Amino acid sequence: MLVIRSEQLKLLGQSTEENFILFIKDFLRQHFEEETNLESDENLILRIKVHMSDARQWGMTSEKDLIDYSSLCILFGDNFCSNPDFPWAIAIVNDPGISSGSGRMLRLMNQAKKTINNE
Repeated sequence: MLVIRSEQLKLLGQSTEENFILFIKDFLRQHFEEETNLESDENLILRIKVHMSDARQWGMTSEKDLIDYSSLCILFGDNFCSNPDFPWAIAIVNDPGISSGSGRMLRLMNQAKKTINNE
């Protein structure tokens, strides 16, 4: 019988996480070329890690949520959910009436679209 030690599982999880971060980096480069073209891969990867940490603190854990959150950070700034220039984002992430991270992300995306369309 094959036995996988906890250390091996941890390494496998890190590898998967790193691959996902690289996927997000490539996604952002493809879809936000103008916003990311002057940034080094290393810096963009560091930013993505912060985005993911921030998103997870609000319960956004699905791959789609993490990609969408990083996309919004590229558009509105890394700290847009705590930036007073975006009171709608602060209200959404702190709304106790939204019970899931994906619900928060959906509301953020909908409001972001409205904000972009009004600019």
